[in-house]
Amino acid sequence: MPFPPFFIIISLLYRSSRKRRIFHFAYAKDRIAGPASHYEGHELYYIWSVLPNSSIFHLLAPSSILLAAMPSVVFLRAVNVGGTNRCQPALIAKELAKFGVVNIGAVGTFVVREDVSESVLRAAVAKKLPFKCEIMICPARDIIKLASKDPFSHEPPVRLGPSGPDITRFVNVLAKKLRTPPPLPLSLPSDDDWLLKIIAIENRFVLGLYRREMKAISYLGKIEKLLGVPATTRNWNTIEKVVKILRRDAPD
Repeated sequence: MPFPPFFIIISLLYRSSRKRRIFHFAYAKDRIAGPASHYEGHELYYIWSVLPNSSIFHLLAPSSILLAAMPSVVFLRAVNVGGTNRCQPALIAKELAKFGVVNIGAVGTFVVREDVSESVLRAAVAKKLPFKCEIMICPARDIIKLASKDPFSHEPPVRLGPSGPDITRFVNVLAKKLRTPPPLPLSLPSDDDWLLKIIAIENRFVLGLYRREMKAISYLGKIEKLLGVPATTRNWNTIEKVVKILRRDAPD
C-alpha cells in the first residue's frame, strides 16, 4: 500500500516578545496549490502539501490558513453596575494568572498577555463568574490599531486636553461587527443640543463623546437598542491603559 500524501503545517508566530516556528504533520487526500499569504501580528499556519518521493511543495489557498491563539483583551458587559452582577475582577485575574491576565478597573476589563484561543479564554472567564453576561473578546492588534488612529484628535474638547471640562470620551465594544453602520456623526437627542455624540465606528468599536450630565447616561444605554447588538461601554482612558500594557510588552 503506497504511503499517502501528507501536509507539512508550518506555524509562524509573531508575538510581543519572541518568534518561534512549529512543525506539524497531518494526512490529506488531495494537494491544493495556491499563493502565499502573510498577516503580521498573529499566528499563521502555512500549509504545504508534499507528494511522496517528491521535493515539490504546494501551498494551500489563503482560505485554508488557520488563525490561532494570540494576546487579547476581554470586556465584560454590565458588571458591578448599579449593585447587580457583582464580582471581583482583580480576583478573577489572579485566578487566571496562567493566561497572563492583567485586570484594569472594576467593571471587567482584562488584558490577556498569553496566547489563548478565544473559545478557551471565554470558557475560563465564564467559569469564574457567578452570573451570565456578555463576554467581548478582541484581538490585541485591533485595540492597538484603534488607538494608533487617535480617533478623538479632531474633536475640539480633546485638543484642549484628555477631555473638556464637561465632555467624556467613550468607546462601546460591540459583540459583533455591524452589517450596516448608521450615518455619522449621530447626535442624541439632537444635533443642536446633544448629550451624546457618536463620531466614528471602527470594526467593533463605537467611538463617541457624552456630556457629564445625568441625562447623558440614559442615552448611553440606548446605543445597544439603536445598533441592534450587545455592547459594553468603556472610558477612552481605560483603552489607553490597555494599550500602554500591550505596547510595554511589544518588542523594541
